[in-house]
Amino acid sequence: MVDDKPIRVHNNHETDLNLPYPTKQPMRVYASIWNGDDWATKGGSVKINWQYAPYVAHYRNLNITEYEQGEDHPLTQEDKDYIEMVETEHMIYNYCDAYDKELVRECDVPIY
Repeated sequence: MVDDKPIRVHNNHETDLNLPYPTKQPMRVYASIWNGDDWATKGGSVKINWQYAPYVAHYRNLNITEYEQGEDHPLTQEDKDYIEMVETEHMIYNYCDAYDKELVRECDVPIY
């Protein structure tokens, strides 16, 4: 969640669909700035304007909440609508669109 709004859903389908899920160790959060302008910016069609460099990220009041494995956090319709808006208006790269669906089987599973 960001500002108490869900932005991503990753369901555990390890037992029912035999899809990998990080259950052997805690997940971690990494943040970085990287140059993806040859693949992540609308397929490389939008280039980074380096005249604005250096690019720096600052994080303030960052709170990472650990959810216990098996905890259920149902989404409201408002939550689902918000996630769809975030994906539509802010997601530039989705690996589900970049790879063969047979290689990334989790992309065929509905998130809700």
